[in-house]
Formats: sequence, structure tokens, C-alpha cells
Amino acid sequence: MVNKALIAQWCEALRNCKVKQARNWIKCEVNGEQQIDAVGVLLDIIDPNGWCDPVYWPGAAGNKELKYFAWQSGDMYTDISLPREVIKLLGVDEGLRVEIINLNDKRLMSFSEIADWLEKVYLEKN
Repeated sequence: MVNKALIAQWCEALRNCKVKQARNWIKCEVNGEQQIDAVGVLLDIIDPNGWCDPVYWPGAAGNKELKYFAWQSGDMYTDISLPREVIKLLGVDEGLRVEIINLNDKRLMSFSEIADWLEKVYLEKN
């Protein structure tokens, strides 16, 4: 069963996010500027203290100073996509793991557009 409350909270957080939207990283820092993607916004709701120490990656992102963050909460861990345990919390199909990355990183949708998509697919239909 779809966890409508969590998806609604995610949509609200996406629309109100004040951090620059990241592409290709769930959370990173480029030249000192924090960035987060749609997956990272959800993970921050689930456990804002789950962010691991940053990993410095010299030469990435066009030779800019890049640090990226993994996230871990209990047995859940990721540095790229939604953990399966989070998919279970959401009560949605595994396809969201790929689709949310596609929307954020390939189709370059804004947080607001992603929130609209989530509402249409998971809140309006169910």
C-alpha cells in the first residue's frame, strides 16, 4: 500500500528545498556549495543524521572541487539511488528507483516538476 503521507511530505520538501538541485549525486558539495537531488531530499526526511562523511573526488565535475555524500540509516545504505528498504517504506514499485534518477538526472526536471509527477502517479491514482 502506498505511503501517501510520506510521498506528500517528500513533495512538500521538494517544493520548499532551498539547496541547489544536484545532478548525478544524491548529495554533494561543489566548490563549497551544497547540492542535493530528489532522492537526497527524501533521505533527509527519513534520517537527516544519516549522511556519512564526505568523500573528496579531485578532478570530478570539470576539475571543480567535489565532495559527495553517502547516506546510511540502520541497515539502509546508498550513495546513488533509493535503497530497497526506502521503496518498501514508500509502498511503491521498484521501478521508482530508476525513474526518480531518470527524472532528476536525465530529463533534468526541477524539484517542483518531480513533485508534480509524484503526486500524479502516487497520490492522485491511489
